[in-house]
Amino acid sequence: MQYTLIRARKRSLSLQVTSSGELVARAPLFMPKFLIDRFIDGKKSWVAKRLKELSKPVQPKIEHFTEVELQKYIESEIEKYSKIMGLRPTGLRYTHVHTYWGTCAP
Repeated sequence: MQYTLIRARKRSLSLQVTSSGELVARAPLFMPKFLIDRFIDGKKSWVAKRLKELSKPVQPKIEHFTEVELQKYIESEIEKYSKIMGLRPTGLRYTHVHTYWGTCAP
């Protein structure tokens, strides 16, 4: 497995897959090369996983809901968790805010 070796005054051995798909190993100055190679061979599955993640196109998951759809979803979740927890909310209020996600009161 091809990699770039960077030696530094540090005590630990680390491995990085860059965004361009290059493998970079950072090792202590006097660590033998065969130990570095053994470490990298032991991380083949991790490297393959990272390279696979890099090859996937990144598409943000953005879903748009109407206010009515969102309110129905929230009410269904409240109903589901009310049964699980054995609690019933006394009221539900929707407001348009931009500075916090929500609040909960006893």
